[in-house]
Amino acid sequence: MTCAIQKPVILSEAKNPGSSFFSLPRDQKRGPVAGHTCASELQRFFASLRMTASGLDMTANGFEMTLGNRCGLTEEIRLPETGSIVRLTPEHKVILSLVEPGSRVLDLGCGEGDLLLALKVLKGVRAEGIELANACIQACVARGLFSVHHGDLDEGLADYPDQSVDYVISTNTIQVLHKPMVLIREMARVGKRCIVSFPNFAHWRVRMQLLLRGRMPKTLKLPYEWYETLNIHLTTVRDFRDFCKKAGLKVSREIPLRTSASGKYTQVPFLSNLRADSAVFVLEAA
Repeated sequence: MTCAIQKPVILSEAKNPGSSFFSLPRDQKRGPVAGHTCASELQRFFASLRMTASGLDMTANGFEMTLGNRCGLTEEIRLPETGSIVRLTPEHKVILSLVEPGSRVLDLGCGEGDLLLALKVLKGVRAEGIELANACIQACVARGLFSVHHGDLDEGLADYPDQSVDYVISTNTIQVLHKPMVLIREMARVGKRCIVSFPNFAHWRVRMQLLLRGRMPKTLKLPYEWYETLNIHLTTVRDFRDFCKKAGLKVSREIPLRTSASGKYTQVPFLSNLRADSAVFVLEAA
């Protein structure tokens, strides 16, 4: 399967006044989002995607994206042809640049299907997803994502044969599971490649809050109170490397990210365990 390559389209006129909020958990209904867009903002957006040191360049892939509104760390993007609007995080944008056109993709904990829909439209992938929340599954179906199924990721991926999927993706999901080791091994069994993203609990802001305030940290990537968060197995970049070794997986690519409050992000070239607030790992069976 091939994916048509199109040139970016730039919006030059803002439409709506803006507001900002942190992304809600996937099983909660999201509120209205508003924001603004302009040509300079689009240029900054594409500049943030040109992470030449890591070889990531979404503009080179020729995506046609009409930018909508910023909302916290996510950005609304109107997809070409369909006109659908998706909310993409920095991790989503990196994953979009990693997935080959026409691949079969399985997104674990796909939420309302923002990443899946973007992959389907922009990369022409065969998109499948697994989600626990029924409300999110209904939202996916309403967007035309009919291959999203109900499932508990802690129980594994028994319905999928070995090496049956090109990419198995877990975006900010592994830290909310009770059995992350079970899932990561299942991902490697089912997928030819695995892409995993997670917030880095060793980021310097987290360390400073624990050291100076003696309280559970709240950051852009970890915005919830300890009694409200879904995260039960927070990890660090360094710990995740060891975790992959214990799971028998090879790290083929490691992309640590630093994100600003506006959602702009860059790759962290050194001291990633200290300076990166999140990371994207590409894994393969050893």
